[in-house]
Amino acid sequence: MWPCFLFPFRAPETRVVLESPLEEIGVTEILAMRKQLAKISGRLQNLEEQYMGWRQKELVVYSMLVSTCLLNTWLWRRR
Repeated sequence: MWPCFLFPFRAPETRVVLESPLEEIGVTEILAMRKQLAKISGRLQNLEEQYMGWRQKELVVYSMLVSTCLLNTWLWRRR
């Protein structure tokens, strides 16, 4: 392999490219992004709460279904 000192890595253009988008973003854009992030976070929290409610309802419905099937099986076998 070639020694590293023969090919020094210099990329000042990369540094300029990385800094330029941050300089272009103003305070109003940052505040707008924060507001959008807060809205999205709130919507996500609501969806997670709905999901937990649905999971609880599913659990109740499936347990009632299994109970009904077991009761019907027991009544059928009793004949």
